[in-house]
Amino acid sequence: MTQAWSLRRGLLGALLVGTAAVAVCAVYPRRARLAPPLPVGWAPDSLQPGAAAIIVAGPDTGAAVGGDTVVAVAGTLAGEPLRFERGRDGRFRALGAIPVNAAKTIPLPLSVVRSGGDTTHQFTRAPVKGAVFAAERLRLPAQFVTPPDSLRERLEEERRTIRAGMARAARTPRLWRRPFGEPLPLEVTGAFGTRREINRTAQSRHLGVDLAGSTGTPVRATNRSVVVVAGRFYYQGNAVYLDHGNGLLTSYMHLSRILVSGGDTVEAGRVIGLVGATGRVTGPHLHWTAYFGRILFDPLSLLSPEVEALTTQW
Repeated sequence: MTQAWSLRRGLLGALLVGTAAVAVCAVYPRRARLAPPLPVGWAPDSLQPGAAAIIVAGPDTGAAVGGDTVVAVAGTLAGEPLRFERGRDGRFRALGAIPVNAAKTIPLPLSVVRSGGDTTHQFTRAPVKGAVFAAERLRLPAQFVTPPDSLRERLEEERRTIRAGMARAARTPRLWRRPFGEPLPLEVTGAFGTRREINRTAQSRHLGVDLAGSTGTPVRATNRSVVVVAGRFYYQGNAVYLDHGNGLLTSYMHLSRILVSGGDTVEAGRVIGLVGATGRVTGPHLHWTAYFGRILFDPLSLLSPEVEALTTQW
């Protein structure tokens, strides 16, 4: 009986092993049918340092070959999270920005979630076109170049206020549903990215756009947004920071008057302040900036055909 029992155990073990082998093998065809990586593109075709960029994922070719459909896409650009939304054509699009000091290529990691529950990770590098920025020399009062120690606490408090406003902006869903507009007529007196020599020694880069305007000229919100900061600062003077959602924030500096308050929801075109010469300035003008997360980029690129088209594709 012992030998018979051993024989039966051996046969039973062989059957169990055989069943397990069949079960494992049955998984492989499903894995073999996993959809190919999601196609990734960008606009404009030549990404520019210090400019807005549109990242496009799709179309979903995997669904056509029996794979699960794509239900969500996530990723980062220059370390900042991308907020993808599905467009009318089924593609996923997100607004991002290229740092002014970007290398010749920029990493673009994505996570793709499919209806069956699978999440796949893919990676590509997007080419960035080289750019040449202008240089200029400025003369400013010494206290604006090297503030006295007595202002250290004030300046740190102002930085905390602005950082807190930007942190809130990172959590806001997209508020804009139409193309961006101009804060005032576009007469550029200071280009984005210009390298500056201040008082022959201090070096800086101009990370905004200066627009000409006489004191009292109305400054308008460039798109629907929430006011996250509105106040007077040492360098920025009277300034307003607008949170447009999806990580996008714009600011308007050196105003003579502020006409909105923190927490206000403003529509595109609303007058938020008046041109002035407060803060670190040599004369009246508007200093206009744009942030994608922590990346400062040229706000004029928000007026580009690519960004304008984005609002019609979502």
